[in-house]
Amino acid sequence: MKAKARTIVYIIFGFIAGVIFSGVVISISSGEMMVKEMRSPYDFEKTVTVMSDRINAKEGGHLAWRVSHRELQNYKILFRELFGRDVKCR
Repeated sequence: MKAKARTIVYIIFGFIAGVIFSGVVISISSGEMMVKEMRSPYDFEKTVTVMSDRINAKEGGHLAWRVSHRELQNYKILFRELFGRDVKCR
């Protein structure tokens, strides 16, 4: 009976320690993994152009982003619904 109780206590403490350890690791590493959002001083098209130029200028950097016509139309509709204005896309 004593061994069974000890096993249950070890399992409970192991679970609690695992939850705490996981929380600490996620807390420490999440700052590096998250995308930092900032307001762009440019309009939509200029922002996309500047970002793609900077990515392509870096060594080994490339931006391959292809969007189908249907997806682009859906994006324009959603943008209009959310922000009340049209967006110009290439």
